[in-house]
Amino acid sequence: MKLDLRQGDCVARMNEMPEGSVDAIVADPPYGIEFMGKKWDRLEGVDQSQNGMEEFHRRWLEAAYRVLKPGGVVKAFSASRTFHRLAAAMSKVGFQQIRAEAWIYSCMPTNHEVLTPNGWVHGNQIQVGDQIACWDRQSDEIVFHPVDDVVLQDYVCDMVQLANVNTHQILTPTHTVYHLQHYQWCGTEARSVPHNLLIPVSSYHKGSGSNSVDLTWENLFQLSLSQKLEIVESLLEGATPVQKVTVDGKDIPIAWSVFLSKDVDLLQTLFHLTGYTARYNARTMSLHVRRRTTIEVKGTVTVKCPTDQVWCVSVPTGSFMVRHGQHIFLTGNSGFPKSMNISKQIDKMKGAVREPKRVEFTPNSVMSMGGSNSRPWQEEALAKGYHELAGDKPVTDEAKLWDGWGTALKPAFEPVIIGVKPV
Repeated sequence: MKLDLRQGDCVARMNEMPEGSVDAIVADPPYGIEFMGKKWDRLEGVDQSQNGMEEFHRRWLEAAYRVLKPGGVVKAFSASRTFHRLAAAMSKVGFQQIRAEAWIYSCMPTNHEVLTPNGWVHGNQIQVGDQIACWDRQSDEIVFHPVDDVVLQDYVCDMVQLANVNTHQILTPTHTVYHLQHYQWCGTEARSVPHNLLIPVSSYHKGSGSNSVDLTWENLFQLSLSQKLEIVESLLEGATPVQKVTVDGKDIPIAWSVFLSKDVDLLQTLFHLTGYTARYNARTMSLHVRRRTTIEVKGTVTVKCPTDQVWCVSVPTGSFMVRHGQHIFLTGNSGFPKSMNISKQIDKMKGAVREPKRVEFTPNSVMSMGGSNSRPWQEEALAKGYHELAGDKPVTDEAKLWDGWGTALKPAFEPVIIGVKPV
C-alpha cells in the first residue's frame, strides 16, 4: 500500500491534482463556532460570519468538485450549529443527493453524575462553560476545565455495562474506555472491551494550598495534594484494615473500613482525588477504601438504557471523572478511534527506532495498579526499578515535520454532510 501525505493548504494541494482523479473526499473543515475561541476553528483572513464561512466552504468545495470523478462523494464533518452553511455551499457548487448523517457518539445515561467545584451534578444538568473535574492522562492528574460542548439526546438502543463490586458503568457501545496496557493508557470502545482490563477509577488533584485544613466542599479543591493526603492518613489511622499485601517481607495494609464522620459524598470524593478508591457500604454505614488507582474488570454485558436520554461532554483532556450510584470512575468523552501518531508512524515505516524512555517502577507502582505483580513485565520492571516506554522524540526529518499531528477527530456532536458529484 502506497501512502502519499501532503501538508499544506487543502485548496492549493487539490489544485495540483488532475481533474476527475479522486473517488472520495473526507474533510473536517473549521466549524465556525466563534464562542469556543479555538485555533483549529479559525482561519486567518476568513470572516466567521455566515456569509464568510459559506464563501470559505464554496472555495474548497469547488476544488473538491473538480478533482472528484463523476459519481464521486464528498463527506464533510460539521457542527450542529453551523452545518447549514456547509450544506448550502455544497448545493451551490453543484453537488447532488445532499444529505446529513450523524456520528453515533459516546454517552452515558442521565443517572451518571459529573464532579463540579460544588459537588456531584447529573450530566444532563451540565452546560457549556461549566467547570468539571477532568482527567489529564499524561500527568495523571485531576484538573478543572470548562466544558467545550454538551451532547444530550434521546436514546432507546442497547448499552454496554461494566460492573463488579468495585465499579458500575453503563455506556453507549462507542464510548471510550481507558485501560492500562504496558504501563500506558490505551482507549478502546466499550463494545470491544476484552477480559481482564485494568481501568482507571482514581487520580490526584493538586490544589493551590489552603490556610484551613477543614474538609468541606468549599475547601476540598483548594487543599494541596499533601494537605489532602494528611487528611486521608488521619482517617486511615483510626480505620480497620481489612486486607494486606506482603512487600519485601512486610505486611502493608491496602484496604480499610472507614466509618463515616462526614458527608459520604465528600469523603468518597476525597479518596478518589488522592489515589485511593472508596465504595460505600449502606449496611455498615462505612466506606471500603483501597490504595489503588485502577480496578480490574472481567468483561461486559449488554443492557437496556435505564433512562430515556444519554449525555456526554467534550473537554480539553478528552476524559473526566464520573459517578454512578456509589462508584466513581474515570472515562473518555469520545467514541472515536484512538488517534494515530503520524510522526511515530512515519519513523516506523522508515525503520527508524526511537530512543526509549525510562519510568521509575516501585512496589507503590504495583499497588496503584491493583496490588498485583503477577504479570511478567511488572516483575521484570520491579527487579530493574524502571519500565521502558517507547520514545516520543522523532528521528527522521519527515517524522519531525509531522511531529504533533494525529488522526483523531474532535469529540463532540458532529453532523456529517454528504454530497455526490453528478454522473
